[in-house]
Amino acid sequence: TCDESIILDAGGEYDSYFWSTGENTQTIEVTESGDYSVNVENGGGNNYSMNFNDDYVEIGEINNFPQESITVSFWVKQNTNTSNTHILSFATETEDNEFLLLTTPEGYFELVASNSVSENYTSNVNISDNSWVYLTMVLTIENGELLVYKNAVLEDQYTYSETSPISSSGFLTFGQDQDTFAGGFDPPQAFYGNLDNVTIWSTALSQSEIEEYMNCNPIGNEENLFVFWNFEEGTEAGEVIDLSPNGYNGNYDSPSLGTPSYEEDTPSQACLFCSESDEISIIFSNQGCTDELACNYDSNAICD
Repeated sequence: TCDESIILDAGGEYDSYFWSTGENTQTIEVTESGDYSVNVENGGGNNYSMNFNDDYVEIGEINNFPQESITVSFWVKQNTNTSNTHILSFATETEDNEFLLLTTPEGYFELVASNSVSENYTSNVNISDNSWVYLTMVLTIENGELLVYKNAVLEDQYTYSETSPISSSGFLTFGQDQDTFAGGFDPPQAFYGNLDNVTIWSTALSQSEIEEYMNCNPIGNEENLFVFWNFEEGTEAGEVIDLSPNGYNGNYDSPSLGTPSYEEDTPSQACLFCSESDEISIIFSNQGCTDELACNYDSNAICD
């Protein structure tokens, strides 16, 4: 090539990348001639979940939260439940319960969305047995339909009498309830247990899609994927990394309530592992004057 540099792209459909240069990104920029190789993998291991014990993760202010259709999925292992415990809280300046996912003292899943649905509905889906469960909630504002899946099986559905769009702007946390915008945390309302592979989508996923992502995590570039936290960054990162293009990373340093911890207790998934490799030789051609009549003619130059 006559260019000064070239971008090598391994493709966006893989979970991890290992270049011969030591880089771990989908693309790399090279400026020197040589042989380059890449190993790519899908279906890598699930090493960490996040344990909550009277603490929370603060995602912060969001300005493009899903309004018309939303799917929320996550692995959950709940340890104790003596009162309403709150898994995810999205609050606005005027409504602290703009979008709230919780479980009742009996362990039943409930959606609260005070400005968007006409009534609260407690589902018949129970997650209080201290074992890993893949829970999915799908809400479609247009027809008022709420679908609740447990381990990718539809276990409950409900139709609200009236609905309106969810606010796009607000403050997001998980592991605690906001009684005021970005605050008002109450220890008895905290979630106790483990979460893993938390995803929010700006669309209504189908049952087959839910089952697919239960078995194999998203990559991060899927259409309509709003956020994805898999907690694989570990403690060294200092924050919870959002793998979606939105980049809504979370802060978990909450000294007033404690700090959630990474644990090796993870759900079992049925994702098939695969790996591939490829290599390429890059030659950067000599640049210089190729005009034989010019005074600065370079007989070794290929590119002018």
